[in-house]
Amino acid sequence: MESKTILLKINRLREKRSLFNQVKAMAMNNKGILFGGVVRDDIIGKHYRQQFIKKNLDYDRYWDSDYDENTKYRLIIPNDIDVFFRCHNNSISFQNKLREFVKGFNGSFIITDDIVFKQLDYSKVNRFLTHKIININIRLGRTLFDNGITINLKIDLIEIIPVNSSIDNYEYSQFAAKAEPPFNNLDFLCNVFVMEYTTSGDYITRISNATGTPIDDMIFSEKLAFSVKIINDIINFRTSFVRVSESYNAEYVNCYRILKMIDRHYSWSIVNLPFRIITIGDIENKIEDDCSVCLESIHSDDASKQIVEVNTYKIKSNYLHKSCFLRYLYKEQQLKYLNPDTNTIECRCPFRGFFNFKECHKKISYE
Repeated sequence: MESKTILLKINRLREKRSLFNQVKAMAMNNKGILFGGVVRDDIIGKHYRQQFIKKNLDYDRYWDSDYDENTKYRLIIPNDIDVFFRCHNNSISFQNKLREFVKGFNGSFIITDDIVFKQLDYSKVNRFLTHKIININIRLGRTLFDNGITINLKIDLIEIIPVNSSIDNYEYSQFAAKAEPPFNNLDFLCNVFVMEYTTSGDYITRISNATGTPIDDMIFSEKLAFSVKIINDIINFRTSFVRVSESYNAEYVNCYRILKMIDRHYSWSIVNLPFRIITIGDIENKIEDDCSVCLESIHSDDASKQIVEVNTYKIKSNYLHKSCFLRYLYKEQQLKYLNPDTNTIECRCPFRGFFNFKECHKKISYE
């Protein structure tokens, strides 16, 4: 009897994209509202996939990250999925279906409560919200001779807490009826969109009605025009930091969120910060200063080399190596320096000026 050899090739990126899409559909089919990076990256991915199709490129090489540099962002995959459920029953239904799905791939489903949720001041109304973290793992391509591959996915699940005797029923009911991400606490303009399943049977992406910014008060035509500007920025990985918070740890949270956006595989340009990531070629004159972190020369013959320009004092720009600056900023964020004059946490630049990320929203024009 002739034996047959079957070569099983698994494209991890393609499988992970499929996993994301199936979990997204599962969440929305249970009346979940997607928000954050999963919606943002969906906008980016669909735009560059459409560009790929319009160029009539070789679809057999679609998943080749080295093929066609101009549409490489078609392969973008978010870090996780953020989903909000207004109704607890819908959340439970989603979790049960997700468990069954994972079981079909001999995977694992682990759900935990986020104990630092309220400490990070996620929202001014987070006393009505709860955050659970779901981690799933599925195994693909396992045979008697090969363990196959494991794919992981993290889901941040936000839902409204059940009503109890300590809650103001009127305030709670008003919140529950209108609540949606980002719960009047938008961090970046690129995260202004939410995605949901409509009664007409379609998945739609729209601007949230609860951003906590002047966008909420715009009339339809203004909101539509402004959304076009935001989408254009999104597909070019450009955005603005808009978070408004007066809490004592606002700068700690602000710095954390900013670092998440700039220190990633596809880094974002945040245009209203007191520093910007540029290249050597962006500077007309030779940089004479040394990096204040490593004390080595910044100038390089490589015009594409990335550096950071810091202008906290608005008198003279200072320059640092990008890697040195990020290393410094991570340490400064974790230091939680307490300003003795204001009794609030501050993030200081390498030259001991305050970054004042909490003031960045004032630089934005909503016209």
